[in-house]
Amino acid sequence: MKKLVTFAALLLIFAFNSINAQTEISPEKMKAIKELNQLVTQENKADDFAKAMSAQFSVLNEELIKISLAERKEIVPAEKVVLEKKLVEASQKYQKQFVDKLIEKVDYNKMIEEISITVYAKYYSLEEINDLIAFYKTPTGQKTLKVMQPMMLESMRLTQERLTPKIMAVMDELKGEQQKLIAQIIDELSPRKKN
Repeated sequence: MKKLVTFAALLLIFAFNSINAQTEISPEKMKAIKELNQLVTQENKADDFAKAMSAQFSVLNEELIKISLAERKEIVPAEKVVLEKKLVEASQKYQKQFVDKLIEKVDYNKMIEEISITVYAKYYSLEEINDLIAFYKTPTGQKTLKVMQPMMLESMRLTQERLTPKIMAVMDELKGEQQKLIAQIIDELSPRKKN
């Protein structure tokens, strides 16, 4: 029994060391990943990204404010104009504070480097990382880096434009069904007056 326990312990140690060895990154691979990361992130600055994301959220938020105010029938149109302006201003102020605080609290570049090292090491061999470096040094690779962020943001904007009306329609549809369900449950659970 003692030999079996010793053998099992040795087997576990061997398995752990094998797994640990697989997750270690060679100095050569680490250097290549850092070079690739520098190429990829040079055109994608943290501040620019945060501001662009904020602008996209601002557009969505303004649309949601308009939709929410349009649903409020008890508010006259003149009041809606004033409310919309105040809500948009408050929203923009909050978003600016949020972005400023986020930039202050998060070292985006360091975080991206740490994530890149983990992810590239997991999914790419050293040879593939060197292939990516070679590609990003070509004119097409340089263009890809320059347009990557604007393309992503434009894709998000277009998705948002197409998806927001559908989300609102589904929410409206479900809101009516949810109200009926709540009313039904209230009717079932409320004590009825007996005549």
